[in-house]
Amino acid sequence: MRGVLVGLGAVFALLLLGGVGLGVWTFASFEHGEQSAQDYVDAAVPAITARWDVDELTTRAEPALLRGTDSAKLKLLFVWLSTLGPLQDYRGAALQSSSVQSMTGSLTVSTAHYVAKARYVHGDARIDIVVVRHDAGWHILGFHVNSEGLQPQLPAQRL
Repeated sequence: MRGVLVGLGAVFALLLLGGVGLGVWTFASFEHGEQSAQDYVDAAVPAITARWDVDELTTRAEPALLRGTDSAKLKLLFVWLSTLGPLQDYRGAALQSSSVQSMTGSLTVSTAHYVAKARYVHGDARIDIVVVRHDAGWHILGFHVNSEGLQPQLPAQRL
């Protein structure tokens, strides 16, 4: 009986150590990925908003972001956003939340939500950006600009 209990204890200890090891590996993988997400966001936001270039967004977009989005309306939206003027000062992005989904025998998907702050000719803006990483690298899943400097949006400019 004692041998069985010792055996079960050893199996439990191995499972516990394996679980802790998996948790540490997942956390370390995300820490590395989170840093590259920060770099990705800090490169993407100025590239997109320096002159409000819709092509800079679409080349970085996750296909799910563009699916169901009318490209003509997206261009009109960027015309409206361009009323803020060119980028004057990019203040960086701050991580708000993140998640990692990893399945055995499957790919790992990391998602991160950042808030970037920037100054444009006609006002400051807060840009909420959601990025996702899978086997194809980082892509933009959500991009929202809020600014007091924006004029009221016309119905044709709404997505």
